[in-house]
Amino acid sequence: MLGCPDLDIDTNFFDAGGSSLLAPRLVRALREMGSNLTIKDLFRYPTVRQQARLLASREGSSLGLPGKSAPTDSRAAAIRRALRVGSF
Repeated sequence: MLGCPDLDIDTNFFDAGGSSLLAPRLVRALREMGSNLTIKDLFRYPTVRQQARLLASREGSSLGLPGKSAPTDSRAAAIRRALRVGSF
């Protein structure tokens, strides 16, 4: 999506080339993975680390992983995979 093969988890989505046009695509890709991240969340929490922490704090936002017990690192990896998908 962003053309960055190896994003750091502290890189801001918008600083890495993300835009308000790409935000809905990222949210949709994450929802397909079981996330409940919203576009508003993406603007409020623009880094992978912030998004993973937010999702870890919410029940039922497992990105295909077990509830709140899933490590934030696993959530961050799922978000990074979604950002790298080239079909956007």
